[in-house]
Amino acid sequence: KFMAFCRSGTVSALERELSRRFAGGRRVRLAVRPAEGDGATLVADCRWTQTEVLRLAPAACVDGEPEEQVILAHREEVVEGGDEVEVEAQRQGAMETMRPWKSPSRRDLPGNGHRPRLQDDASPLLVAEKRPLSSTAHTRQFEFHPESPDSLLVGRNDGSVAIVDTHRDRVVASASLDTSAVLGLCWIPKQPDTFVCGLPVNGKVVVVRHHEDGEMVSVALEAYDEVCSTTVNCSSDYLLLSGFSRTVALYDLPTGRRIQNFTNIHTGFVNISRFAHQSPHLFATASFDATCKVWDLRRPVLADKAVRTLVRPTLNVMCTFSHDDRHLLVSGVDSSLGQYSVDRNFTAWPDKFEIPSTESRTNYRRSVYTSDSTRIITAATDSSIVHLLNLDGSPAGDARFAGILNNDHRGGHASSMSPKKSSPSRSPWSTRWFGPR
Repeated sequence: KFMAFCRSGTVSALERELSRRFAGGRRVRLAVRPAEGDGATLVADCRWTQTEVLRLAPAACVDGEPEEQVILAHREEVVEGGDEVEVEAQRQGAMETMRPWKSPSRRDLPGNGHRPRLQDDASPLLVAEKRPLSSTAHTRQFEFHPESPDSLLVGRNDGSVAIVDTHRDRVVASASLDTSAVLGLCWIPKQPDTFVCGLPVNGKVVVVRHHEDGEMVSVALEAYDEVCSTTVNCSSDYLLLSGFSRTVALYDLPTGRRIQNFTNIHTGFVNISRFAHQSPHLFATASFDATCKVWDLRRPVLADKAVRTLVRPTLNVMCTFSHDDRHLLVSGVDSSLGQYSVDRNFTAWPDKFEIPSTESRTNYRRSVYTSDSTRIITAATDSSIVHLLNLDGSPAGDARFAGILNNDHRGGHASSMSPKKSSPSRSPWSTRWFGPR
């Protein structure tokens, strides 16, 4: 057990900040004292994370007994990292006089803003290396390479893209495409050195090929307004684009031309569209209208002609197929997560994932499958815990990332190289344009 105490004396700006989070607005100095041993450890850094984990960073040992107990925290896991210690706080005893901190940016939360712990006591803590990748600074979007696990494609807020070697934490190639953020990113299955980028501010759609010498060559396709999602089918014939609209655009990749617009297929914006991994004609769209629809390009793509319409309890943030195409995963807001069995007529399985709700309308959840399609990885914007789930919904483990990004990692952002430009009329697959692979 760890116990934190109130001490009198001069208070720092950090302590004044902490005092605003406690009832009565008291200015406090916090110290941590182990259950065994003399003295107390003065706390240099103590803060609530958004999952109600109390983060304590011991500074020094001092003599004397504490004057007044403020909180009681039971240690569930110690994180060995410098002089940082994480404890799991229980809201009981002396803590009943405290109030959870409510961020000003979350004023639209219903109720009193209480955020229950997302980690289930039955979930084991995953033992894994956690390190910031300084070379990914200013990243807005990222995609792992489908064949090379150490290759990470990142799109940055400044309109540049880069390929990062995650093992060495080094940028191996980069290029500047625009001055606005890159939101849409996807690798092209049949061309492992080529990817598609979407930049919503200017509607740019760019196909980029990376050469072994680090050079990047690009070709621009017909623009698509406010594109934020790009996906290519498994045969690399079709590119699907969606964005802040109710329309989805289909491109023919061999020619680079837009061949069809699927207009008003949802009543809300289509946030994400995703092709299946094994079926070249099957794709799904996740919309803010709280539905996820499954489509087949061999059938008319009309609002009332979807292969399947899946109604969800919240707006949908994203959807994705498992790599074996047996399941479809749909993520929404807060605890909204649903899985559907494709080979069982999209029956929901399990009936519900036991993820505690934070009652936040801005706690956006994102979820993906592992590469072997046997696990689900899910996380939300208001949590520093990433959950690993079995397909049946049972917990497979949790990974905590609280405090890992406290330092400002600005290094590793290599100077961007402007890619060679091409005419939009040329095919992005022309070997005369891209040169030999």
